Amino acid sequence: MPITTYPSLVYGTRYPAIPHLAGSAFGDGDVVLSEAETRAVLSRPVVATEKLDGLNVGISFVRGVPRVHSRVRGVITLDRLGPGLWPLVDFVFEHLGPLWRLLGNHSIVFGEWLEGAPSVLPYPRRQVAFVAFDLVDRARGFMRPTRAHRTLAAAGFAVPLPVFQGVAGAVEALWPLTRTSRFGGPAEGLVLSQGARCFKLVRPDFVTRRVVKPPKLPRARLPAPVRARATVTKVFEPGDVGRDVEVERLRLVRGLGPGLRRVEGAEVVMGKVPGKAVRASASLPEVAAVGRSLAALHRVPTSLPLGALEPKPSQQLRRAMKLVGRDDWSAALPSLLRLVRAMESGLPHHPVVCHGDLKPEHVRLHEGVARFLDFESAVIADGAWELGAAFERLDLDGRQRVALARAWSAGDGTSFLRAWLFRLVWWVMQPAALQGVALSASGARIVARSEGRARALLGALGGVSVGRLRQG
Repeated sequence: MPITTYPSLVYGTRYPAIPHLAGSAFGDGDVVLSEAETRAVLSRPVVATEKLDGLNVGISFVRGVPRVHSRVRGVITLDRLGPGLWPLVDFVFEHLGPLWRLLGNHSIVFGEWLEGAPSVLPYPRRQVAFVAFDLVDRARGFMRPTRAHRTLAAAGFAVPLPVFQGVAGAVEALWPLTRTSRFGGPAEGLVLSQGARCFKLVRPDFVTRRVVKPPKLPRARLPAPVRARATVTKVFEPGDVGRDVEVERLRLVRGLGPGLRRVEGAEVVMGKVPGKAVRASASLPEVAAVGRSLAALHRVPTSLPLGALEPKPSQQLRRAMKLVGRDDWSAALPSLLRLVRAMESGLPHHPVVCHGDLKPEHVRLHEGVARFLDFESAVIADGAWELGAAFERLDLDGRQRVALARAWSAGDGTSFLRAWLFRLVWWVMQPAALQGVALSASGARIVARSEGRARALLGALGGVSVGRLRQG
């Protein structure tokens, strides 16, 4: 019978099913070749790569807005992904520049999402979260696998690695190739490509594999009031309104801060908070403690007329654009503004009292709880603005960002998406606002990384080479 593994794909549909060779394990609804058809396939040269056990997903853009293609749920927006797939949202934004340069509004990349794979099959040496294996052009359909892999690898994405090339002759010759995964543990099977056609071979014993569930993060306690005897005195300039803000927040936030001892004119005396600053080495439970404490901090009201930031990421980006001191940045930024505007469409705005200056030195972790210092910069803003700033300014990796967001607002995908949009703005805002400002070593490292990400994203979106803002 004729075998069509890559039918013409209507843009927006799901990844098509790939037929199984005879002897392969299969499920309900799968297409399985006969033994004669299998022999005919294997009598010609094939390229075999490992079939990974993860979640088959696609990523594309529709009018500049990222979409995820799911076999189960179809094409969905990022804000509809549950917390279990927030690492995928994180991946999309971390790779927004390369993805946009590769896909634009015209293509889809399909691949295997492995971030949740430990709950299905152990991959003890997994170094990547996403292995891309197919490119689909909206008008022309699927690219041939070997060419797609070259294109995807050149764009910086992990791709399947060949484990066999040539004429196999029979299925029995392929089974030994499935004993070990490239990421450790057993392999699920093989994917064989032959020109534009693809086939699957899945180990029959794969369905009886041992399931390993990921550990649950322990719930962190909200801080109790500080009982430290030692005190710290903060001196304000006469007439500094920051003193009133500091005093009010210390009174209202209670155990979330160092505790107010007394006020003597321009001096504010507070407790000395034990613990360590939040660093990149913080554990996931520690980061979750920060998220829960930050959510509690955002619920504390104010009676002061605090300043308010622009409510939307696009409005803050426009403010950042006015601070940029280079013509090439100014020329490239409108393309990022259009993308941010498209992605923020329909997302709600939740103004709260934010800390306003969240950085490692202003967060203290002690015995599994978090407290905050230095409230004089408190401001009314979208809580997701502070979460996005924390992603960047606390120097968090992908897993830490997800742990922080889940603890801050569990189950709210729109909050996570808004936080990421604000983080894109921080990439531009930090280096733009701090041009010519002397920074600490850690601050300079974080700002330099923000600038590097901003330059890469602007270069991809605007198709231009963007120069450095900070010199030296």
